[in-house]
Amino acid sequence: MPRKKQEIEKPDVELSDIEKSAIGEICDLITASLAKSLSEKLGSDVGMDPSTVDVIGFSDIGKFLTAPILLIQLSSASALEGQFFLYISGDGLPKVFDLAIPDEAKEIGADDEVILEGLREIVNTAVSEAMTNFADSMGHTIDIDCAVIDTVVLQDESGFKSIGFLYPEGQLLNVVAALTLLDSSVNAGFLLPLGLSNQIIDLLLNEQPVMENAVPAIDEDDIGGVDLADIPEEGLGSDAVISAPGIEIEAPPQVRDMQPAKFDSLSGGDVAVAGNSNISLLLDVTLDAAIELGKTQMTIEEILRLAKGSVIELDKLASEPVEFLVNGKTIARGEVVVIDDNFGIRITEILSPRARLENL
Repeated sequence: MPRKKQEIEKPDVELSDIEKSAIGEICDLITASLAKSLSEKLGSDVGMDPSTVDVIGFSDIGKFLTAPILLIQLSSASALEGQFFLYISGDGLPKVFDLAIPDEAKEIGADDEVILEGLREIVNTAVSEAMTNFADSMGHTIDIDCAVIDTVVLQDESGFKSIGFLYPEGQLLNVVAALTLLDSSVNAGFLLPLGLSNQIIDLLLNEQPVMENAVPAIDEDDIGGVDLADIPEEGLGSDAVISAPGIEIEAPPQVRDMQPAKFDSLSGGDVAVAGNSNISLLLDVTLDAAIELGKTQMTIEEILRLAKGSVIELDKLASEPVEFLVNGKTIARGEVVVIDDNFGIRITEILSPRARLENL
């Protein structure tokens, strides 16, 4: 008898794609920093897949997360206020535990508390680095104090009931990305309350930019008792200056014949993509790169007839450039060269920054 498919309740809250991207952006910063910390301890690159953002009902959490699972409770203050959970699960979880054991304790063995303390240190370091990178990407100081306050390992789904107090609305955001550690993998994700998720959206999408060289507000006492009634009704001329001890403020030039601003189209060409400065925060993430000489289609019968000396005709002329692929997407084209008996490719054509970023 076939197993009945689990029904998942459709959440009431819906987020737009750009709101999901905003939440995923700050979560990916923490995940990327965590991957970097694990990579340094592992001595090998840790791959990271793009994260997914979904609104789920708390009663359905066991259908999205599989025990055993490591839950790390974090508290954020200042610009973002609230608590949330970072979780790690999957077949690579034992390897993560091993990486958390201090070097001095590896020979004599480490108990659970030592391992959990090591994990707290790894996560605290990753979160601190991610918040610093986030502030740098915004172009000005953003005070986000985020730190680990508790760590627990749940062995079965019944343990999820103990964290329900953080999600009084009965719904939450599940933001998860896959990390590859050598021959195993883990899911690194976040369980965000709706209130904290809305704060992230407001911070990233509704924040007003800081204006450089802005003139601060000044009251009458600050300008040595200048009487504003002495200013003529027609206002200050373009060359007018108000001076006082220690202060000199030039009046802005008069603006005449104002017209709507005109902007260039972003549809093509080598134009910078808005917001792509944040890509610098993920430059150490490993991607699969390949060179494609060409391709063809073959039947199973044709493949089974292959033998030494068989020639396979590709769908490209010998004079055509080969393609440079990253994660299966074309980034550039070039010609094959030989460097010290090794094949290489000399780039002859490269896609625009917008096309390359969209392909990633």
